[in-house]
Amino acid sequence: MRRGRSQKGLLASSLGFFFLLPMIPIVLWIFANHWSYPGRLPQNWGLRGITQFRNEGSIAALAKSIFLASMVAVFAVPLSSLAAASLARSKSRMARLVEMLLFWPVVVPPFALVMGLSPWVIRLGVPSQLAVVITLVVLALPYSMFIMRSAYVRYDPLWEDEARLLGATRFGAQRRVRIRIMTRPFLTATAIAFLIGWTDYIVTLVIGGGQLITLPMLAASEASAPGNDSVLALMSIISMALPLLGMALIRRNEPTSTNGAVFR
Repeated sequence: MRRGRSQKGLLASSLGFFFLLPMIPIVLWIFANHWSYPGRLPQNWGLRGITQFRNEGSIAALAKSIFLASMVAVFAVPLSSLAAASLARSKSRMARLVEMLLFWPVVVPPFALVMGLSPWVIRLGVPSQLAVVITLVVLALPYSMFIMRSAYVRYDPLWEDEARLLGATRFGAQRRVRIRIMTRPFLTATAIAFLIGWTDYIVTLVIGGGQLITLPMLAASEASAPGNDSVLALMSIISMALPLLGMALIRRNEPTSTNGAVFR
């Protein structure tokens, strides 16, 4: 057992080093006012990147990115959960057809999808920001539905009947059994849907028509011009840090067991 734990610890340390090593230059770039080749470290340290981040509307873009990703998760996960519950219980061919149609956005390239939708958004007069949210919800549905469907397939409704036999009320059985068991896949699906909205660039650019400036769009603009390495590094760290923080909070608050202890 000790040998197995040491091997797992070594593997975890190796993976951590593998993922953190590329982050070191990015962190150094945040505090580098000047860093040119062949210098191994910045020649001039400073906070120009942080100042530029505040002065170029990055905070507003960050807030819009959080709001957009949150809206995608709020609408996509409940819809995918309802669809997954119905598909998991049904064995008909129609259910398989519906499932294939729901996975259609995964097959179609996002660029082709948004280029086809953009003229219709303009002709129908749909507000660009609303159109962006709806499109991203459609793109997030297959991923969150796959997670929820896998959870519903493994879930046995008889577990709630067992809880009722042990004295639990109907609401108590749902709370102690169904909700507790489904919390982990629900949070995972929420994180995936949030990431789809958080990292999107193509949909926001084409469908949004420049009306919704998010952090990925601002980062792409900064990357296209020279001399913005410091602020671009800060945007990259923020783009990675927020999803990682959310995943850490989910892992901390999710239930650690789905065995018989849920009936207590």
